[in-house]
Amino acid sequence: MGSPVDGRVLITGGCGFIGRAVVNGFQRTGTPITIVDRQPPDRPLDGVTHIVGDLRDDDLRDEAVAPGTVGIIHLAASTSVLRSVERPTQTYADNVAVTQELLELARIRGVGRFLLASTNAVVGDVGTATIT
Repeated sequence: MGSPVDGRVLITGGCGFIGRAVVNGFQRTGTPITIVDRQPPDRPLDGVTHIVGDLRDDDLRDEAVAPGTVGIIHLAASTSVLRSVERPTQTYADNVAVTQELLELARIRGVGRFLLASTNAVVGDVGTATIT
């Protein structure tokens, strides 16, 4: 079991498949966590502050990157390639603009760590080739 992080960690997309695993890992260390997700959690989470909403909302981002946040794990994204073709403006807002705004808040508020997770879907169908 790891040690708690000295400060609060923000996990965007914390109710998703990978997000839940990340949240569980931080919970085991006793680290204070804030989750931002469009969906509510499927069960109460001890030691977790949960903000339901859309990260495109300025006020929600401002609330999420609260003073004392020491790290951001950014997992929230629109990952459907088909939907990105159908709705490129929304996909840009969800994936690029939100990330830029979170990075800027992290800079302004002195958040020392920012981890961005993505998907291999961004490179398209590579068949059996190795992505490096």
